[in-house]
Amino acid sequence: MNITIVVRDFWEDQMTALPKLAYELAKKSKHKIQILTDSKINRTSNMRGIKIVYSTNIIRYLMLDPDIDMIHYIGGVFGALQILNKIRNKRLLFSVITNQINMLEVIKSLKLKDLLKLRVNVFLLYAISLSFLKRYLLQKDAIFVFSNNRSRNLGGEKSKIRLIEIGLNSKEYIKCNKEKVNRLRNKLKIPKNKKIISYIGHDYLSRGIDNLIKVFSQLDESFFLLLLLNKMPDGDIEKVRRLLRPVKPDRYILITEYVKNIKEYYHLIDILVLNYRNPCELPVFPLVLCEGLGSGTNVIVSKIGDIPELVSDGYNGYLISPNNLKELYNKIIEVANLKKDEVGLNAKNSVKRLDWKIISRKYEDIYNELKSSKKTF
Repeated sequence: MNITIVVRDFWEDQMTALPKLAYELAKKSKHKIQILTDSKINRTSNMRGIKIVYSTNIIRYLMLDPDIDMIHYIGGVFGALQILNKIRNKRLLFSVITNQINMLEVIKSLKLKDLLKLRVNVFLLYAISLSFLKRYLLQKDAIFVFSNNRSRNLGGEKSKIRLIEIGLNSKEYIKCNKEKVNRLRNKLKIPKNKKIISYIGHDYLSRGIDNLIKVFSQLDESFFLLLLLNKMPDGDIEKVRRLLRPVKPDRYILITEYVKNIKEYYHLIDILVLNYRNPCELPVFPLVLCEGLGSGTNVIVSKIGDIPELVSDGYNGYLISPNNLKELYNKIIEVANLKKDEVGLNAKNSVKRLDWKIISRKYEDIYNELKSSKKTF
């Protein structure tokens, strides 16, 4: 069966959670799979045997390609809606990534300035997705895969709804060569007696970077701050630099380039702080969170969205409120004085169920089910 996986923002040198899901499914499936993604130019490339098609008009491509037997869309509600309205006579599978948030949760989590900055389209993408799914999407003839337990309450035919979480290569992060980690510390010139606190991810202040910097400035000299930021076109990198000005230059490192050896950084740092406060911006389980847990790193993360489904406070990580600086300060001090052996082991075990082998096997079962079905939608 010829399957086309549709996913946005597929960059071959720097894949985020959803493109990684698409790539791993294509790599492990026994079916013939190509990945279709959006682009400003039409082109085709080959990535380790996987055909990647870049198109300026995804819907038009799907409508005109006669060899496509099945379309597997990975993304938000509105993209799924667009495909359902335009595509006919194809087998359809939708992995709908939604946090199932509500307005009250957003208001509680965000600062006033974040609320004023909040892009309406981003908020609507998540805030009204439940009603869309209940009233429209689930009435259509297709199979829907969700990645959080709250989606079980959507109603509709049980045969249409499946629960498959977003995956990662858990084995890749569990172990890391200690010599490589030590070389990385020496390369970065971070003294061995310093406890490294880190944030990894997009450079939006709403991810809590500003809170972390404010709290770090109150910590003593035994702590070191390591920021690995993915610069976004609408990001806040210049604001981050301004916030860092009061901090002594020898107490922090700011990295804005893409790093290939990311797992070495996870094993280098002592505490990963993800003080997220905008559930609208997050996937169900942020990839950085999963990778941090898979590395056995001590992770302090906000209890918003679906994160508490994955992280249990004090068992495999630590949960905090989104905007409580005193709580964040106290939690960092508490965690810095703990051994991460037991919590780290629990963290590694907690993401084993998200391993690509398990996730891809679940999708392969659905592919085979759709292949044996004569029905097209």
